[in-house]
Amino acid sequence: MLQDLRTQSLLQDRVDGRIIIVDIDEHALQTVGRWPWDRSTIARLLHTLSEEGQAAVIGVDLLFPEPSADDDALASLTERPIIFAQSFGAERQRPSGMPGAGVSLHGVEPPAAMHAQSVVGITPALARQAKAGHISPTFDPDGKIRHIKPLLTYQGRAHETLALAMMRAFLEHPPAYSLSLNPEPLGSAYQLTDSTNIIQLPLDAQGRLRLPFQTQTHGFLHVSAADVLHGALPRDLLANRLVLLGSSATGLGDLVATPVHPTHPAIQIHATLLQALLDRHFIIQPQTTPIILFAILLLLVLIVEIALPRTAPIKGAAIVIALAALWVVLNHLAWRQGYHLPISPPLILLAALLMIHGLSALQSARGEKRHLVRQLGAYLPREVARQVIRGGDPFKPERRPLTVMFIDLRDFTAMAEGMAPEALAELMDRYLSLVTRLIHNHGGTLDKYMGDGVMAFWGAPLENPAHAQAAYQAALDIAHGIDQLSQSLSSEGLPPLRAGIGLHTGTATVGNLGTRFRHTYTALGDTVNIAARMEGLTRALDKTILLTGDTAQQLHHAELEDLGLHQVRGRREPVRILTPARLARARATLAQAPGTDSPASPASPSPDIRLSILPALLLAALSLPAAAQREPAPDVDMLYQQALTALHAGQNQQAIERLERLIELQPNHAGAHLDLALAYRNDGDLRQAERILDRLLNRFDPPPAIRLLIERLRQSIRQSIRQSIDPSMEDGRQTTVEPKPGLHQALGYASNVNAGPRERVIDIDLGYGPLELQLDESSRPQADHYSETGLRLQHTVPWRTLRLDLTAQADLRRHAHLSIHDTDFLHTGMLLTRPPQPLGWDIGLSLNHLRLDNAPYLNGGILAFGLQWRIAPHATLHTQLQSVIEDYPSDPVYDARLWRARLGADWTPAPAWSLALNLEWENDRAEGDRAGGDRQALSARLAAAHRLGPDSQIELAARALQRQDQAPYSPLLFGDTHRTIRRQDITAIYSHRLPQNLVASLEMSARRDTSTIDLFTQDNWHAELRLTWRP
Repeated sequence: MLQDLRTQSLLQDRVDGRIIIVDIDEHALQTVGRWPWDRSTIARLLHTLSEEGQAAVIGVDLLFPEPSADDDALASLTERPIIFAQSFGAERQRPSGMPGAGVSLHGVEPPAAMHAQSVVGITPALARQAKAGHISPTFDPDGKIRHIKPLLTYQGRAHETLALAMMRAFLEHPPAYSLSLNPEPLGSAYQLTDSTNIIQLPLDAQGRLRLPFQTQTHGFLHVSAADVLHGALPRDLLANRLVLLGSSATGLGDLVATPVHPTHPAIQIHATLLQALLDRHFIIQPQTTPIILFAILLLLVLIVEIALPRTAPIKGAAIVIALAALWVVLNHLAWRQGYHLPISPPLILLAALLMIHGLSALQSARGEKRHLVRQLGAYLPREVARQVIRGGDPFKPERRPLTVMFIDLRDFTAMAEGMAPEALAELMDRYLSLVTRLIHNHGGTLDKYMGDGVMAFWGAPLENPAHAQAAYQAALDIAHGIDQLSQSLSSEGLPPLRAGIGLHTGTATVGNLGTRFRHTYTALGDTVNIAARMEGLTRALDKTILLTGDTAQQLHHAELEDLGLHQVRGRREPVRILTPARLARARATLAQAPGTDSPASPASPSPDIRLSILPALLLAALSLPAAAQREPAPDVDMLYQQALTALHAGQNQQAIERLERLIELQPNHAGAHLDLALAYRNDGDLRQAERILDRLLNRFDPPPAIRLLIERLRQSIRQSIRQSIDPSMEDGRQTTVEPKPGLHQALGYASNVNAGPRERVIDIDLGYGPLELQLDESSRPQADHYSETGLRLQHTVPWRTLRLDLTAQADLRRHAHLSIHDTDFLHTGMLLTRPPQPLGWDIGLSLNHLRLDNAPYLNGGILAFGLQWRIAPHATLHTQLQSVIEDYPSDPVYDARLWRARLGADWTPAPAWSLALNLEWENDRAEGDRAGGDRQALSARLAAAHRLGPDSQIELAARALQRQDQAPYSPLLFGDTHRTIRRQDITAIYSHRLPQNLVASLEMSARRDTSTIDLFTQDNWHAELRLTWRP
């Protein structure tokens, strides 16, 4: 389409007077008589053109295959410069008429596409003496004519096209041509020359000449055949002109589709070639076009991949548009110079790259927004966090009037030393959940947990004029809630809790503060220090709540007791300190004041704050009691913070190095073990992550809630290991025995680059007949490595209307990044198929065996049944149901049962287009006492393929997948939260057939994986260049 637009944009609005078309039009039929005319009338018309009109050469675009009584009238004109028409076909048929004498052809063997199998010739009376030229059309896959074959061979003789025969007769050259290979890299594949070297035609690998359309459909002079017969034309109009005789009358006109017009008169195809022969203007498609095109594509990929990640989206789009415009201009200039380069592939590639980067930028923007909401969600309720995000950048440091609160439990260290880790974790959960919920209920911002201490403030990020009153109300509610919690603890035989709460109001700096290693949303300044001193004085003054005079001045309807002026460390001037007169009466009085919230009862923990207390819970529950209370050394704490920063930034190797160093310094650091497992999982070392989780379970003996969390994480890693060892088992491709076109009887080489992390891959496939040998080698930085040697046998047995496919596959794989040294994969399968006519079906069975580290790891079987229904000649619906059973010999209490259902449609709307839509649903039921429930997945894939020509094709595909674990990870930690994994990917593939049986393909894809629970988000792009040779 784009090439046709380029052709149309270069057409000239002029009339070429050297070529005249004599048209048997409606006027001629009305004047002379209905068609067909007798051949004596045709002979009289040709005689008039030749004798009276003095035409230089006449080409007859009419076929005369059957003998007639008037053939002698035409035969009498054979000595004149008249070229009769004949047609050849590519399929073997019974000939009609006889071919002309033809011409001699010397040189190299013509390509197979130049050999004709049938002929519609001329009558025997003409064939003995008349000159003939073929009018056989050459259609592209979309049905348009852009090329013509100047020569066709039939029964050992070569035959010119009508226009070429007219040009040779006009020049009076002998009927001899030479065909040679063109040694010039920028030249065409073949060069066709006549005996005088005046006619030189550049032919492509199929012996075609590209038609250089130069004028509109009215670019040639048309005259009516009736005017010629009646002598109504000027005497010198036809003199020394090249004349073409044809018809455009309704029912007779030969109309074809061309880049110029969808209903182009076919006779003008010959006029266009005559025009090019006269001007010696031809369009050359260089034989190195694939190499040039691939170099341009790779250059565009490099430019885009270097420029776009470093620029804003709008500037990136402008760069891509500028590159597209530059390519259009360069392609336009090349066409003007006589060179044809496909215009579509670079533009499609740029559109795909722009789409990929646009989707990536959109996902990144959404991810950043979700990250901000999650980050603020650790301090604020989610609804408040979203409101803050809509108002602008909430993390920009600024000075704000705040009311700051500090809370601390008295004598908690001594209490914790005498408690079991499980009891300590449960107590911390109840206490911190109570305090956090009440802070959020009164619009406060949770700053941090400090062991058993809590810091919060009011007045940021959302402005609140009544921040002091809200903080004071929250302090009363927290004191009352801790009293009720203490009563409950006493009834359980546990010591009661006593807390100290300090409040101060003033101006502080608030925002995202810290270093490049770690930063957090917090408040700093003298206001924060005085609030901390107030909490510390609660012990000396034996009060539960202390507030400064600055806070008291902003309270209304509050009964306070003035404790006088007190000297506070860090302040020169004494500070007035107050306390509620009586907590119960003060709380009831303030609850009736306008603008305050009603107190909330200390109910169960809010789901919004459970994620924020997970680190404290893990450390408190998994660490030894003494270690839980010891303050970590500064270097250890800094090392842990650096590891967490690297982990969340996706720098997995740095996180692994720091966490392993931390575990050497502090072997009982349970949180470091869990983070190390996550780092190994994110980095792809799934086996090492599984080992660390096993060690965590056996060494620390966590409580049931946290054990369930770790068990679910380990199950997820096992699933990933299974899919990493055999990716085809993820989408069920092992169920059917699908052939691999392009690999059998082929030697292929591929090199691809992945991002996240970067990877180099070499892939060599060697096949002959049903056997295929596959060698894969991939490597990444940090010494990660993968290699595979595989042997695959596939055989098809036709049986009546059925087809039986048998397959056997054995692979030896090594995954250094999975810490697997010897991995054996064995697969056997069969598929019985009945093609749709219009209804078809298939049934398949496969068995799989997997060994890891020389030990059995997985035994599996897949049973599938499918239906295909051809609803139209070019459209098919298909569905399939699969049952998958998997058993893990290494774990006697764990196995899995999967169900998959697929629905798809294939449609070919045009010969050069094909579309496919596939939907898949999967239910994974894990069995065993530690399985934890069901897993469901839903995916959709849309693909389109377009054949750009006989040698090239482009494919685009997009897929979206969502998988959800139906059982909760931990009711204690996450309530009813389910883990959801999402994947979006887009792929573009361009393939081109090269000379010497070579096929080159360029594949580019981008993918994003996210998980809602595992703190896992990964972006990956992939580029692969493959060269395949078929002997």
